[in-house]
Amino acid sequence: MLLLAVPVLLVAGLVWYLTSDGGDGAPVAESSEPPSVSPPATATPTPTAEAPRARKRQVKTPAPADNELGLPRAVVVQLGQVADLYGYGLGPGTSLDYEQATNFAYAVSIICDGLRSGAMTLQESIDEDVVSGAPPGDARGFNRYLKGVFCPEYYAAGN
Repeated sequence: MLLLAVPVLLVAGLVWYLTSDGGDGAPVAESSEPPSVSPPATATPTPTAEAPRARKRQVKTPAPADNELGLPRAVVVQLGQVADLYGYGLGPGTSLDYEQATNFAYAVSIICDGLRSGAMTLQESIDEDVVSGAPPGDARGFNRYLKGVFCPEYYAAGN
């Protein structure tokens, strides 16, 4: 019951305040003339009602590819960085340069083709890497990157 009384009192107080005479008990003089309003010193144009415009969806234009796979440079660079991260690069402390990352992209594109066609599963690719000497955690991480990030970019490039 108390929860209902609080909003009712708030509304009643607001109505009383809006219809009161100014608070000092003196009657408010009513005038037949509307109050004069002077325009601001710097008049700003009032907006006119226009039909809402449809937002144009900005489509990112991929950077031109400089490799036969049609992959943007950023994708190849990221592949090189991920390869280094998971130990698929040249060795500890040695990063793949762009040319090496591009060559590596050609090599892993075979995995993408196999995953897409069903000739290879993700687990089979992981197992092959482990047999070749990759630690299981690195093999899982790198192959998940291929399946989730690199291969979709490879497919989107028309491969």
